[in-house]
Amino acid sequence: MTQTAIMNSLPGTPVYAKPFREDYHPATALWLRDNLGQQLATAERVELERYLFLQKLRLQ
Repeated sequence: MTQTAIMNSLPGTPVYAKPFREDYHPATALWLRDNLGQQLATAERVELERYLFLQKLRLQ
């Protein structure tokens, strides 16, 4: 299953969704990081880490 197919199969994720948008639920981002981390392109990994960092700042 490709990353796009996995993204499109997640509940509440529109087919056209850009991975790791700011309005993604943090649990979705964590799931993607844990399960797809080895498959993500460098730019997507950077964007995901930025998203998780911003979430951490909001929780402080």
